Amino acid sequence: MNTFERAREATIQFNDVFGVLPVAAAGSTEPLVDFDAELTAQVRNTGSFRDAQYPIGTWPALGDYGVVLLEQLRQEQQLKAAGLGLDVEALDSQLHPDYLALCQSLSGALIAIVNKAPRTNGQSHNGRNGEEFYVGITQAGNEVYGQLPHFRGLKARGWLSQLSRIPNDAGVWQPGEQFRSSYVSALRPTPEILEQVDASEVPKIEQDIRLAYVDTFGNVRLEVANLDSALDHLKRQEVIRLQVGDGGTVEAHAVERLTDIPRGDLGIYGNPSERNAADGAGYLELVRRVNEPNGHSQHAYHSLVSQVSRQPEGLAVSCWEGINLTFVDS
Repeated sequence: MNTFERAREATIQFNDVFGVLPVAAAGSTEPLVDFDAELTAQVRNTGSFRDAQYPIGTWPALGDYGVVLLEQLRQEQQLKAAGLGLDVEALDSQLHPDYLALCQSLSGALIAIVNKAPRTNGQSHNGRNGEEFYVGITQAGNEVYGQLPHFRGLKARGWLSQLSRIPNDAGVWQPGEQFRSSYVSALRPTPEILEQVDASEVPKIEQDIRLAYVDTFGNVRLEVANLDSALDHLKRQEVIRLQVGDGGTVEAHAVERLTDIPRGDLGIYGNPSERNAADGAGYLELVRRVNEPNGHSQHAYHSLVSQVSRQPEGLAVSCWEGINLTFVDS
């Protein structure tokens, strides 16, 4: 059975046309869609994925983050099944129902669709209907459909096993179709239309450290090129100074976990859910530890925003694509 012949378990879609912006401006009461929390709770509590749609607004890096998250969660399932000695293919009805649900999940195809590619003047002039779509197969066997930039996080971790271009004229959609992401994965019955390409076509992550995600409480997830190296840097420092683009700096205690941060202060540490990140990219957590995190106005995200804008409530999340963060000497 080839990759595309497996029955879908779930199709998770990250799209710039769905709902509200996923990251509220600092100090805003605008709702925030914390898809990391939703997906993680769903999979860990039930052992399986379900169809879902999430907005990514005008911030392309959120698409990267979403597909990396799905890969991490799938790898976590695989490690759990291996640790329990489960035969995923057998689907033994004598198993505990929770273990059977896990095996059934792993036997199906997890599909991610990412879309954030508005048409440019140049594309319109040349008759192109936006950027081309690609499909990548990950280390854990996930299918990821999206534009090339959305494969950056997977490539940086060495988790992109195969990459193919979806030709615009291959019949997946009618010529001139405006909403191609709505049925891009419909090519699964006809994979022969794909044109395999080298992963080197995926653009590199330009930033030394990039702001990858913000959660409901304004906690920030920072992506570094080499997690081991970044963690070694944290071990050698008591206080980390983080330069935010051409703006100011933010100081945070270098700690091992949230509870090590003095109350009211910022802290930075390795994300505890990271696995298989040796010699590859990974995430750090930047968090302000407060008693009442819901609605707290001086959260970590606000601290970063305040270094690049005098009016943080008006800062567009899309700006983070061009802001480089770096460690500077204390």
